[in-house]
Amino acid sequence: ANRLNAMMLDLASKYPAPNFTDPSPTVFNNYLAFQRNNDKLDSMNAKIDYVPTAKDNVSFRYSEQWIDRNRGGFMPDDLNSGRGDLDATNSGISHTHIFTPRLLNEFRAGYNYLRFGNIPVNYSMFTDRYNIPGANVAPGFPNFNIRNLTRPQPIRALSTLPNPFRIIQNSLQLMNNMTWNKGHHTMKFGGEFSYHRNNTSS
Repeated sequence: ANRLNAMMLDLASKYPAPNFTDPSPTVFNNYLAFQRNNDKLDSMNAKIDYVPTAKDNVSFRYSEQWIDRNRGGFMPDDLNSGRGDLDATNSGISHTHIFTPRLLNEFRAGYNYLRFGNIPVNYSMFTDRYNIPGANVAPGFPNFNIRNLTRPQPIRALSTLPNPFRIIQNSLQLMNNMTWNKGHHTMKFGGEFSYHRNNTSS
């Protein structure tokens, strides 16, 4: 018995006790769990159009979205449950000005702010508590592999991203175009500026 690692014995003890026996002797699964999935979605949209003069037209829009997903795991105390969120903010403004019947200018600006990722529901620092050699110090139950036991890896509420993982994106776009009609010809020229920034953590 003294050859068994106390740390692994403690981690293995977190597994729930068997509660199920399959009628088929070839099926070795012995635990049945009901995993809860809770999703919440809220959104808001606003748009304003303003005509200050006969030659000017201004439009403004704003959108906000909040998505929250909770995925329950099979282990007690939410040891491998996961939570994901996908929040987004989008805003834009445009201004069209008519200099003459043949000369028109259009300005547009847009901004996007995204925040999304996965985190464990149970934020206990097991790797720090047990001083596991070579393990990344990260919140949540360690994802180890024991033969014939289901791995306790954290559930990814946002399936395309690992858990834990967080990303924040900022993007800004400015654009200006001028259109000039001359005789049988139409000329359009302008410029565009874009700024993007991503911050990630895991």
